Amino acid sequence: YPNVDWQKEALRNHTTSHQLDITFRGGGKRLRYFSVLNYKNDMGLLNSKYTDYTDRYNSQMKKYFLNLRMNLDVDITDATKLKLSMLGMLRETKRPTTSEATLFEQIFNTPSAAFPVQTQNGFWGSNNVLKTNPIANLADVGYYKLNQRMLQADLRLVQDLSVLTRGLSAELAIAYDNNATYQETAKKSFMYQTIEKGIDGEPIYTNYGNPNDELEISNKGLANQYIHANFEAKVNYHRTWDKHDFTANAMFRQESMTLTGANNSRYRQYIIGTAGYNFDNRYMVDIVANCFGSSVLGKNDKYRAYPAISAAWILSNENFMKEFSTFDYLKLRASYGRSGYDIYDYDMDKQYWVGSGAYYFQAGNTSAGSSLKEGVLAMEQLDLEVADKYNIGLDMSLFKGLTFSIDGFYDKRTNILIDGSGLISSAIGVTIPQMNAGKVETKGTELSAMWKKEYKDFNYYIGANFSYAKSKVVENGEGYQPYGYLSKKGYPVGQCFGWEAIGYFRDEADIKSSPVQKFSEVRPGDVKYRDLNGDNVIDNNDQKAIGYSTAIPEIYYGINLGFEYKGFGVDALFQGVAHYSVMLNTASVYWPLRNNTNISNWYLNDRIRWTEETKDIANVPRLTTLDNANNFRNSTQWLENGSYFKLRNLNVYYNLPSSWAKKVKMEKIQVYARANNLFSLDHVKYMNCEDLKINYPDMTSVYFGLNINF
Repeated sequence: YPNVDWQKEALRNHTTSHQLDITFRGGGKRLRYFSVLNYKNDMGLLNSKYTDYTDRYNSQMKKYFLNLRMNLDVDITDATKLKLSMLGMLRETKRPTTSEATLFEQIFNTPSAAFPVQTQNGFWGSNNVLKTNPIANLADVGYYKLNQRMLQADLRLVQDLSVLTRGLSAELAIAYDNNATYQETAKKSFMYQTIEKGIDGEPIYTNYGNPNDELEISNKGLANQYIHANFEAKVNYHRTWDKHDFTANAMFRQESMTLTGANNSRYRQYIIGTAGYNFDNRYMVDIVANCFGSSVLGKNDKYRAYPAISAAWILSNENFMKEFSTFDYLKLRASYGRSGYDIYDYDMDKQYWVGSGAYYFQAGNTSAGSSLKEGVLAMEQLDLEVADKYNIGLDMSLFKGLTFSIDGFYDKRTNILIDGSGLISSAIGVTIPQMNAGKVETKGTELSAMWKKEYKDFNYYIGANFSYAKSKVVENGEGYQPYGYLSKKGYPVGQCFGWEAIGYFRDEADIKSSPVQKFSEVRPGDVKYRDLNGDNVIDNNDQKAIGYSTAIPEIYYGINLGFEYKGFGVDALFQGVAHYSVMLNTASVYWPLRNNTNISNWYLNDRIRWTEETKDIANVPRLTTLDNANNFRNSTQWLENGSYFKLRNLNVYYNLPSSWAKKVKMEKIQVYARANNLFSLDHVKYMNCEDLKINYPDMTSVYFGLNINF
């Protein structure tokens, strides 16, 4: 009679991590350098009792990171400068052979009474339904290790050409990034034992698998790799005279990205010209003309134009503003720009013959092994997705300590790739290609404010930011909808659609007198939905918009505040979202017993499940071990408010007196304690409201450290 807490058995309550940062900077008149050495690790959350189950390997989910950055500036001559930046990264991640997603699904989905971790005979426990064991899949299946090696290098040569004309300069730059990941695996299977009660009441043990399975180690070498190589040539011009300031530049840039696998290389070209003019530090205008080429576009049609323009007026520098001493700074600005998006598959503008399986011929119905058919139709006018962005804003500083900024924006996305099957009849007889027909509009505002004040031994600050963005799907390619409420047009991106739950069936008489629900056979205690179209049938035509978007919150906001007094300081960052919905559809946690999964305290204890005794107060449907397509679908039954308010970061520190530091030849000594994800105010129990998937747990992290400057 097992009673296993699989989460408690598989995980420990805490883990440890370490971080070390060492920074060097220095140099002289001709050469200057800056370098950073960074080491981090994460020692994993799995129970070491099982990760060290065998002395042949360790299966802990560990991570190691080592980064080394070096920046070097060299003045070759007074007019020629060389800048070199290099970043090297070594990373190693390790886990059991069982993937993270599979392992945590088994931990959550395996019922506590299904079987013991191990039988009294010392074998892994299991049963004939699940035929697995979460702990065995952690401890006794081998390990999976990835080693990542990355080198990023940038070299830029800057030449002053003022000998030709004052303010002229040129730049040449090359960049090369190489990221390679090597894989090593060690696999084995385990033997498990099932237990059944015999006729005489004694247990009957049955063994499956091989108890002496050898560990197969495979060094698969290169698992994947990507190489980025960029070249850039640029000419700059900057002149200032009287009250005028003029800047211009022209640039050519080539980018190549090569990844392992077929059709994974991408190439881009940019030809960009910019010009900026500033009069008396009051009136400003900047213009950008960008000719952009992408390899994913069709032959002889590779280039698109993306212009941008911005203007600003600094009112605080006007004479008529000098009598308004309240304003330290006041600026009005406006901008427009167009951008493109080219993360597409290759050859969308071509049609191919594709495999179509077996075909039959002659009177004997003879089968041939393979055949061909026409593939997806070619896109006739493949284009890039375009975003036209408009912005108007105001920046100001007041009262010698308050800064404030407000923006209003409008973003219009067109040419979005969408499924074209809703716009073209399937009677055409071949798979419809995607189309550049999607349209989305987004309007919103952003605000930010910061108040800072300093006294002799005490200073403090408090800041806040707020953004509201309302998107609207203008065209999504959907076909004819028999009812207006079925259309997703006019709603935000990611708008949740589902059925409106209006209670539970009380009895058989209630079922007979209600519209027929087509999803599965219903019984008393099942969810009852509203018939929106009045046809006395509940089906896909009775869905409507419910809640907000489940993809993008409409509101983001944050608060950051802190103070320092005689070396002791506190910094805190709070962040939250609103106008956001989540669907409580996580198996075993909110949806119980689906396909031999688990049941949680949320369903059994926190909620009131429907029974004959609780039918008047129930807030979740009846419990059943059978698959129930009626109850478990997107509906207001499972809709939850996804808004939250979290303390993301808290930093408490103390700077030792400078006189103490100088005695040991140091500039600064700081001791600190930092914490991440300390608390969350939200509406979702048991799971992270930002991610309702079953995976590696979200952690509250606390760091204690020492920061020393020599």
